[in-house]
Amino acid sequence: MGWREDLAAQVSTAKTFGSGNYFTSGKYKLRSSLLKMHDGENGKSFIAEFLVTDAQATEAGVEPNMVGSTASVAYNLTKIKSAAGDVKALALAFMGMTEEQLIAAQQAEDQKAAAEGRASSNLFVQWLLKVTNESASAGTVQPLRGRLVGGETYRKATKKHKETNAPRSEWMTLMKFSHIPETPAELEAGRKLVEANEPAPAAPVAPADPTPPATTAAPAPSLLDGII
Repeated sequence: MGWREDLAAQVSTAKTFGSGNYFTSGKYKLRSSLLKMHDGENGKSFIAEFLVTDAQATEAGVEPNMVGSTASVAYNLTKIKSAAGDVKALALAFMGMTEEQLIAAQQAEDQKAAAEGRASSNLFVQWLLKVTNESASAGTVQPLRGRLVGGETYRKATKKHKETNAPRSEWMTLMKFSHIPETPAELEAGRKLVEANEPAPAAPVAPADPTPPATTAAPAPSLLDGII
């Protein structure tokens, strides 16, 4: 099992919480532009990048992120104990499922596997690996790009904030995500909107003696409304 599978398994067993980074206080509608698992010098992380499509102020004197801007949440699963639960909460918002429904779906898969005499698949791990895929050879790249999700921030005081009696404006700004149903047409429009807001890729430099690359048909996009 590779590190991505290990990371997905860590998230699959976590309890959900709710947090985030790089968003100011507000209530948002967000379209996914990138879901990524990253292994860097600061540990293993899950990163989600979004295009802001709607933003409403929820705190006096604080402007929410602008519509049309991009913002991210990054969860360090190596250093932050609650990070795996935060990632799972975001995943469930994309799925439109509760934790109880996910457990029931996994139990159904376990029973089916036993009846068929095969090893049971971890449905959540499979889903998370698919939606963070960045290799065309492994399937659809970023199949949730353009998917709409709701997000609303809230403030949370750390132990240090409480000890120093810090004002609420200095508390952490965390994010709670929620599911927003979409039709296939709306998802396709969302994908085009996200792609239109991405910077154009740099033109490739042709080699001195170019060899035509092998071409393979890209898999049809999947809405991934279920677990897999």
